[in-house]
Amino acid sequence: MDVHIDAPHFEKHGWVRVEQAVPAVLCQLLVDVLERVMRVPVREPARWHEYGREWRDLIPIWGHQTQWDIRQHPNLHRIFATLWRTEHLHVSLDSCRFTPPWRLPVPRFRSS
Repeated sequence: MDVHIDAPHFEKHGWVRVEQAVPAVLCQLLVDVLERVMRVPVREPARWHEYGREWRDLIPIWGHQTQWDIRQHPNLHRIFATLWRTEHLHVSLDSCRFTPPWRLPVPRFRSS
């Protein structure tokens, strides 16, 4: 799997989108875990408002194997090594986020 890394865009804007950074099947496995284990209604937009109650979008899933499978993918290492110009990278145990798009009116900020 070959990916295009637009390093000049990253240097100019501070962000870059990398298409097909990891195989979609790895991402699908993580979505399955979020739905099955964490009960996040990822595939049910009509229920997104039920998740998290107070604008919480961090999912308490730490170091699940599906996350490690993504983190350890060679493409991901190559992307970050290219952007940071070093092969010496550190792995973090970041959580996962599920941030549905906001729909107006946003309930928490609705004026009465």
